[in-house]
Amino acid sequence: MKKYKKYVLPILIILILISSTAIGYGQTLIADNSSSVIPAESASNTDDNLVFISDIMKFIEDYYPYDVTKDELTVAAVKGMLRSLDPYSDYFTPEEMAQFEQQTSGTYTGIGIQIEQKDNYISVVSVFKDSPADKAGIKVGDKIVGIDGKGVSGMTLDQVAGLLRGNEGTKVKLAIQRAGSNSLLTFELIRSKIKINPVTYKVIDGIGYIRLDEFNENAGEFMGKAIGDLKSQGIKSVVLDLRDNPGGLLTSAVDVARYFVPRGKIVTIAYKSEAPDVYYSYLDNVPFKLAVLVNGNTASAAEILAGAIQDRKAGVLIGTRTFGKGIVQSVVPLDDGSAIKMTIARYLTPADRDINDRGISPDIEVPDPVVKAPLDTSNLAPFEYSALKVGDKKLAVYALEQRLKVLGFYDGSLSDSFTLNTLKALNKYQKSKGLKMTNTLDKATYDAINKDIDKLKNPTFVDSQLEFAIKYLNALSRHK
Repeated sequence: MKKYKKYVLPILIILILISSTAIGYGQTLIADNSSSVIPAESASNTDDNLVFISDIMKFIEDYYPYDVTKDELTVAAVKGMLRSLDPYSDYFTPEEMAQFEQQTSGTYTGIGIQIEQKDNYISVVSVFKDSPADKAGIKVGDKIVGIDGKGVSGMTLDQVAGLLRGNEGTKVKLAIQRAGSNSLLTFELIRSKIKINPVTYKVIDGIGYIRLDEFNENAGEFMGKAIGDLKSQGIKSVVLDLRDNPGGLLTSAVDVARYFVPRGKIVTIAYKSEAPDVYYSYLDNVPFKLAVLVNGNTASAAEILAGAIQDRKAGVLIGTRTFGKGIVQSVVPLDDGSAIKMTIARYLTPADRDINDRGISPDIEVPDPVVKAPLDTSNLAPFEYSALKVGDKKLAVYALEQRLKVLGFYDGSLSDSFTLNTLKALNKYQKSKGLKMTNTLDKATYDAINKDIDKLKNPTFVDSQLEFAIKYLNALSRHK
C-alpha cells in the first residue's frame, strides 16, 4: 500500500471523474483556468490509481456475497478519503446535503413549534411567535396525539417532526391533548416558512442575559433585535451564553461579533497557499459590560466570537476550556445535489492564536453546572410557626436553624436557643429575599423558608457559572 501514498490527490480526482456518469457530479468540480471542464474520458485508463481502485471494486463485486453497487462503493470511497483528513471533512449524498442546508439556513417549512419526547408523549416545548401554531392557539405543554388522522403513539421524535413538515401552503391537522380539557382539541394549520431564532434573552437581577444556541443565517438579525430591546430597557451589563453552542456559519459569527467587539480585527482565515481573509468590526462604542459563558462544547464559530472578545478585551470569559475547533470547512455543491465538505483553512484569533485542538482558556474558571440530589428531609425537626425571637428556647428554634443551615445562611452549632447568631442568620436570609428585617421569625419569612426547602425536595439545577457572572457584573457596576 505504501506505493499509493503519493497518489492521494489524483485518486480523489479520478474517483470524482469515474463516478460522473453514475451519479452525475464530476463535471462541475474540476476545471482549468479557462473554465472548460475536464471530461471523465480524459482520465488515463493506465493510471496506477485508477487501476488500483478498479481492481479493488472488481474484487468486491466478484467475491462479496451480498449485493453492492458501484455507486455505493464509489460514495464509500469518497467518504473514506475525506473523513481520513479530519473529523469535519465529508462527502454528502443529496439527502445529506439537503439536511445540512436546512440546519445551517435557519429556515424550514412547518408550523413553528419545538417538540420533545417525554413519558411516551410528544409535547410542545416552544411555540415560535407569529408562526402558524402561534396564530392557531397551540400552547406550550400541549401533547400531540395525532397528525392528519394518524396516531403518533410509538413514533420517534424524528418521525413526528417529519409529519409536521411539508411543502409551503399545505395543510396539516393536529389532535391535541391539553391539560384541563376533557376532550381532544383539533387544529388545522397551513404550513409556512419558519425562520429559526437561535437567540433568547431576558433580564436577571438587572443584568441582561442572552443565550445563543447556534450561528445560523438568522443569528445576526435576532442578536441585533435582542440587543436593541435590552438597550431600550436601560441595561448596561450583559451575560452572553455560548455554552454548548456548536458553531455554524463563519459569516454569522462575524455578524454577531460586530455587536460586541470594538473597532478592529475579529478573526483571520489562513489558507494553505492563498492570502488570508481578515474580518473586522466597525463598532465605535461597546454597548455593555460583558461576561461570556463558555464550556467544553463551545466550538468553532462560537470560539471565533469568544476568542475575539477575549483578545480585544471586550469582555471576560467565564466557565471552562472550550472545545478547540479552529479550522474552517467549505462546502462544494455538485451536479446531482450532493456535495463535498472539506477543511480549507485555519482561523486565528485577533492575537494570532491558533486554538485548534487546544481550545480557549476562560479568564475566570468556574465549574460546569450540576444537578443537586433531592434534599433528604427525614432528619429535619418539625417546624410549626411561632414568632421566634432572641431568648426563646424551644424545638422550633432548632428547626429554624436546621433550615437556615441547609439554605446556606447559618453556620453555627444547632441548638434550641435563639441566640444572636440565629438572629444574624435570620436577618441575612430576610435581606437576601427582599423581606423586612423584623428581628423575629415573622409569618412571611416562615413561609419563604418553607417554600425554599420544598424546592430542594426535587433535583435542583445549580448554574454556578451564570450565578458567578451575574454577581461579577453587578460588582463591576458598583465599583465604576
